[in-house]
Amino acid sequence: MRRDSPSTAIYRAAARLLGRTLLAAPIVRTIYVRRSVAAGEAVFPLSDLDLAMVIEPAPGAEIESLRRRYRGARVAFPRLGECQLFTPEDLEEFVFTDPYRASLDRRCAVTVLGPPPEIRSAPIPPLETARRLVFWFEHFIPTARRTGNRRNLRKFAIEMVNALGVLEGRWPEPLTSRRETLERVALPVGDEYCACLELAARAHALVRPSAPRLSAPLVLPGLVVAPSVGDAIASKAEAVVTPEVLDLLLHTQTPWLWNTHGVALARAGFQEPGRSAWIAAARRYAGGERVRGPGFLESGTDGAYARLRASASVLGGDTPILPTVTRSLSDYYLGPYEQLAAWAAALRDRARADV
Repeated sequence: MRRDSPSTAIYRAAARLLGRTLLAAPIVRTIYVRRSVAAGEAVFPLSDLDLAMVIEPAPGAEIESLRRRYRGARVAFPRLGECQLFTPEDLEEFVFTDPYRASLDRRCAVTVLGPPPEIRSAPIPPLETARRLVFWFEHFIPTARRTGNRRNLRKFAIEMVNALGVLEGRWPEPLTSRRETLERVALPVGDEYCACLELAARAHALVRPSAPRLSAPLVLPGLVVAPSVGDAIASKAEAVVTPEVLDLLLHTQTPWLWNTHGVALARAGFQEPGRSAWIAAARRYAGGERVRGPGFLESGTDGAYARLRASASVLGGDTPILPTVTRSLSDYYLGPYEQLAAWAAALRDRARADV
């Protein structure tokens, strides 16, 4: 029987209240709680209340109205975190672009408004599981290491243990809480960052050929590739990974690293990501919920434009003539949003045709 943390009830009550008042916009079908609050592991006031909404396809003006409601909800409950805005079509796409996370949302989402989200069961390919294991190294682990946040490093290591358990066949789908993960498998003893590196190496051995052997650190702009786990731990660089971590990132999560560092990486023995890795990444970047990220998943608009440009660089097709890029959230939804949403839909169509 699952044991929820004492704080979980506070967060879920807040979600129900916000869902039935400030967030109950006409376009909203469903609101559900995700991540630590859904897993029953919220710790007040450290945890964020992360949500997802299933909305009707709507013009930018109605998305902007909902964004303003969400801004007000954050004032009312400051621990309100990120929110993903899915249409029903986006949820169909979700099981292909992020089947690992879709599995968790399908099985442990806590609905606070409307019917439960309709997320169908789908297999989780090994490379998608490996992606969900290593993606913590793209931003989260470097930030936690730089700031000395051992609590977060431990959380990320447990998430990686969970994904490794799926890869190794210990359980068929990701476990729904960190507590359950630790009840089944102990976290590697010692430094949390070392544990993350070692877990990534074990995952790499299951899905990829051996990574290049380095005789010295490979120093790249903004990134150091250390020859070994020990060298990575000893490094003072802000962003440092091992060859196994970098190889997994390249071939599952961020193939665009090749555009930035490809010449040096090729000389060091790394392989360029294959077409399938590029298509999968481009399809993720063109997700409808990512176009609706500004104001919900992220504070600015730059990321939305950048993701679509990166997706188009892989998938091709016609690039719309857009007005001047705006950093105002209101201007984004009242201005280019509908063009961007249509562009993203066309890119997804191209990605599906290229699979």
